[in-house]
Amino acid sequence: MAAPARSSNCTCFRFCNETDVRSFHLRLPRVTSRPSPWHDYLATVYGARAAHEALPIDLSSFEFFYLRLMPVEWRCRSQWRHICSPEACAGWLRPGEPSAAQLEEHAQSWDVMPYQWHRSRLPRLLLNHTLRFLPRHPPEVAYRTATQLEVIRRAFDGWNRECAVGKGRDPNDWVGDRSNGAGEGVRYGCWFSPCVGTGIFLPLGRSLVVRDRVHVEQAFPEVLRFPRAPTPAVALGLGRLSNITSISNASVFNHQDCMYATLARERGFDSLVMPFGAWGTSEVVATAPGCMERSTPLPTGCVPPDVGLRTGWRGERPCRCTQMSTEGLDRILNCAGSNGMGQLISSHGHKDKDQRSTSKVSRSRIAALI
Repeated sequence: MAAPARSSNCTCFRFCNETDVRSFHLRLPRVTSRPSPWHDYLATVYGARAAHEALPIDLSSFEFFYLRLMPVEWRCRSQWRHICSPEACAGWLRPGEPSAAQLEEHAQSWDVMPYQWHRSRLPRLLLNHTLRFLPRHPPEVAYRTATQLEVIRRAFDGWNRECAVGKGRDPNDWVGDRSNGAGEGVRYGCWFSPCVGTGIFLPLGRSLVVRDRVHVEQAFPEVLRFPRAPTPAVALGLGRLSNITSISNASVFNHQDCMYATLARERGFDSLVMPFGAWGTSEVVATAPGCMERSTPLPTGCVPPDVGLRTGWRGERPCRCTQMSTEGLDRILNCAGSNGMGQLISSHGHKDKDQRSTSKVSRSRIAALI
């Protein structure tokens, strides 16, 4: 596999504030040939053959980016260091900065995950080496016809104790473990968020698409067995989504999500898709046995093999998730154990007191992915 067109000694652009990031997204090019520096980026994420056969590729549709594969300064020191030559930077972005009107229009269509441009106290943590855009108008119609979705997932921290005994309308009711409640892998399903650009595909199988959690109550009235107080939409990150007509500013859903996976599976569905989920993101719940029948919650961002994750440009190859704790890789879903990713021996990254490099192969093999 060819090494990404990325120099550890120079940068072409910065991610130091929201304007920087939105400008980057607006200036993404259309990749039409192998000489583009983006071709090697795509080859690392999706596989070399997949990247070549998929050309041309319009990057403006991408929502997720691995910063270590790009010549970007995201640590935001006071001065630029080691600026790349114009020749080295050519091809990464279209020339010209966007106008104020274009930036405002972008803000109406996309939210940006905020952690990327903060100076991290955990510089090696994977989530600090990624960039994600959240569409304010998710493609609900496309979700209803999709057979697989490109996704991302973070490790869930343990148990949802709102599903334990004593929390339901019936004090003797519970989901998962009597004392601890449910957890991913323990009657709770495996939870994902659709996100174009990760290189990780979730097969949906027989899927039920329900617009949002309010409509879940209509599809699965049993969820009200575990009630919650109505929460203002703004608190859940939903109020800013202008096309959610079913949700008012005063109240949202009245239930915990303890029974989503159980009820979907009982009705014969392999997945439950909510285009307008909580916290401003779309949500997908997989109900494979490995996501339901464990006695303890999943310990990492990886999911059981029977979920059937795929990689490649169209999800044509199996995905093998790596659970290594190095650099936080175990906390986020990945395909670093697959042939198309994680095979690159790399020492990318700034070598300073905050982010020291290592010569260990286990770390260098995954450095390009985070």
